Amino acid sequence: MSSTDWAGLVATFSDHRALAPERLTRLQAVLYEAIEDLGGSIAVSHGVRAAFATRR
Repeated sequence: MSSTDWAGLVATFSDHRALAPERLTRLQAVLYEAIEDLGGSIAVSHGVRAAFATRR
């Protein structure tokens, strides 16, 4: 995933959406720069986990 794509995606994470806009923008900039410094892309794997329970 490119640094641009990742910086955009993190803005959709619920804990990041709760940040003040200025703080989120700064986080995105720092992540973008870090990924660029490492070559411009990172490997990302996604998964979904679900837990189900019943009441007794």
